[in-house]
Amino acid sequence: MKDNANPNDSDEKPDFLSEALDGFIVEADQEFEAEDKEARLVVEKLVRSATSSLEGFAPSDAKVLLAFWQRNPETWKWATDDFYSRQCVSEIPKVVRRFLKLSPVLVGRIPSVEVSVYLREATQCFLHGFFQGSTALSRAAMEAGINELLSRQLGAVPSIDLVEKLRQLERFKLLDSHTAREAHEVRKAGGNVLHRSPAPEKLGFEILVKARRVLMKLYAA
Repeated sequence: MKDNANPNDSDEKPDFLSEALDGFIVEADQEFEAEDKEARLVVEKLVRSATSSLEGFAPSDAKVLLAFWQRNPETWKWATDDFYSRQCVSEIPKVVRRFLKLSPVLVGRIPSVEVSVYLREATQCFLHGFFQGSTALSRAAMEAGINELLSRQLGAVPSIDLVEKLRQLERFKLLDSHTAREAHEVRKAGGNVLHRSPAPEKLGFEILVKARRVLMKLYAA
């Protein structure tokens, strides 16, 4: 929507579907708040508390709230649909922004299903803001690709850690020094998010891009 205009301020159509959906939500909220704004805020707080308790950790007294929703399953279903619909629509611009930063991973040899799934899920995690998951899966995709290449070249994957596998690829001239350096950065970052600290968006993007570049080298021909 141009100039951040409110959808109710003019008859001009929104530029994007996400803006149309957001405008629909705004109009629905205005109608509801005209009836009982306070009631909506209370329901929203209850839903947010319940969903948070199911997505992660929660204090033990959350079971009282969950029991209330379980006694009202149809209302709970409606409330969670409303909650996640709003959340997803609000995230669409960020997903699109992240997606437009990506470049295709062009290869000469198609990777295995395992490698493809890891990379696709690493990318999806990044798009939707799950940067820890993206970083860990970027490493998993890269290592799966390395294992596939070593198996193809040696007949089996050697029982050595990822550091030694990368050294073997350099020794066999299967990876140049620059690509090997990026592979080590992916390896380290993947280990850090599992054992040390979470990854911010900037690091998540850098590691995903580096993993994709390494995979392009591994499957170049």
